[in-house]
Amino acid sequence: MSGIKRELERVEDMRRYAEIIAIEAGAIEECEHHDGELLLVDSGDARNKAFALGTNAFKAGKVDGTREEFMDAIDEVIKNAGVDGCQLCERSLRD
Repeated sequence: MSGIKRELERVEDMRRYAEIIAIEAGAIEECEHHDGELLLVDSGDARNKAFALGTNAFKAGKVDGTREEFMDAIDEVIKNAGVDGCQLCERSLRD
């Protein structure tokens, strides 16, 4: 396997783990009808809890990368979650 492919897999694994952490913290949730569609949850300190859980996971050696990379991955997952609901659900309702 090439070095580039390994790096892409490492980054994708980190993003998936960041999703798990953000869901566990209550910052995002997955649409109950569409796997992989992530929705933002307004639950106060959930974003900070996600960063705390991520820091603990990093310290426990569960992350293949730097702490900064993992915190950035958590931040991106939360920022990219759907704010106004699942786009696929909304599209289905319009059609």
